[in-house]
Amino acid sequence: MTRTVFIEGSCQIGGRIAPSRVTVRAGLCDPGSSGDAVWRLARDEILIPAFHDHHTHLIGTFRPPQGPDLGGSATRQECLDRVARWLRDHPGTAPIVAEGWDQSDWDDPRLPTRAEIDRVSARRPIAMRRVCGHMAVVNSAAWDRIRPSGAEADPATGTLTESYALGIPARWPPTPEDLLEGARNGQEAAGRAGVVAIDEMARSEQWRAFRRLDDDGGLWLRVNHAFPLDSLDSLASDGISAGSGGARVRAAGLKGFLDGSIGARTAAIGGSYLDHDGAGMLLWEEGRLVDAVRRGSRAGFAIRLHAIGARAIALALRALDQAAAAASGEPHCVEHAEELDPDLIARAARAGIAFSMQPNFTARWQQPGGLYDRALGPDRARRLNPYRAVAAATPLLFGSDTMPFGPLFGIAGALAHPDPAERLSAVEAIAAYAAGPIAAGRPADLVVLRVPGGDLAASLSSGTARIRWTAARGRTVWRDPSAEIPDDFLEGSAA
Repeated sequence: MTRTVFIEGSCQIGGRIAPSRVTVRAGLCDPGSSGDAVWRLARDEILIPAFHDHHTHLIGTFRPPQGPDLGGSATRQECLDRVARWLRDHPGTAPIVAEGWDQSDWDDPRLPTRAEIDRVSARRPIAMRRVCGHMAVVNSAAWDRIRPSGAEADPATGTLTESYALGIPARWPPTPEDLLEGARNGQEAAGRAGVVAIDEMARSEQWRAFRRLDDDGGLWLRVNHAFPLDSLDSLASDGISAGSGGARVRAAGLKGFLDGSIGARTAAIGGSYLDHDGAGMLLWEEGRLVDAVRRGSRAGFAIRLHAIGARAIALALRALDQAAAAASGEPHCVEHAEELDPDLIARAARAGIAFSMQPNFTARWQQPGGLYDRALGPDRARRLNPYRAVAAATPLLFGSDTMPFGPLFGIAGALAHPDPAERLSAVEAIAAYAAGPIAAGRPADLVVLRVPGGDLAASLSSGTARIRWTAARGRTVWRDPSAEIPDDFLEGSAA
């Protein structure tokens, strides 16, 4: 028998928060007026739409590590010390991939060097990847394995950028069992974060891990998978086409990297960096990019182009303007799109192109005195990520890029943009991150958020808001053990 349940209290319906009653029946929000159970929210609780993270690397973030976590390291030496401890605790010969360091947090932002890592170990391959993935420093053993050359490799320092740095996980891949564990761990983290759907930017190995979890009956998370832009032929050989998969895992997109990151000073910006020679890198030749975009879009995939700097965004828009519509009807996207101006926004709007942006970059690097100020200067840094201008013109989608994973951190960034004119309201920021509105006939993808004092914006800005309950299509997928939730809601409301 299908049960109908009600949630009463403060709810985000449309563009406002007001007292309301949301009915859930058979996994959908339902207009029915009679039901079996009622959950009356506390005064400091608000029902909001559950989240869709539109840009993740969930399995890569939550699989068993191949090296120490360098996130939060305060100095270059602390990174090296963590690697040395890992070596002592994990003897062997397998390559070590240590990830997560961010020199923008250090008083002395000089990078580790090949010679310094060699003093930790010169025999076992070691790669230390920056948090963005667009830069790595390796020791001599790793350098000899990779054999890099060209502009993306500096033999004197052991620094690798772009294709070499991004390619390290494919060169030294985790096992299928580790990837499956990453899918399980990532899904658990998603529930805790109020996320019920993701756009996963990864390779076919991660696709297979999510498919395995789904085949085993263990997947509730909805996964739109975006494969590398240049993998169309190999996908066809593997029998993967646009829309392949099922209700929970779907082959949805193709993603290409057009430039790097501001942290690595490889984003193809307009102008030049203040603290680094050059203006970044364009990673695709335009003719080749247009051909790849045309082929991918004609095959029915949504095209997702990583473009942070203005020159890369302009290239992305020129290529996407020639793309056929995706089979799913979803818009093609420019990913990140940090250095936007009114002309670029208008061009995207005319072509129906969406921007998938990361407000956690604002929270982490765009505040006064931060990384972006040092790289570009305060005036140029302040103009990055113009959320309100984008939202007024074309679809604005929010994602985390798992730096870090979790919408609440990013939403705080959207509320605290250094330019007050570009700040979003709490309701607007949640809507950009939402899996869909709370409305009759829509999936019951819901989150109960605890906001101390009942002030949503203040709680999100201060970091005191907490997820209490997450439901995917009416089914409870995570609950705070301390939350007072009626028993009828704990097993989910769908038959």
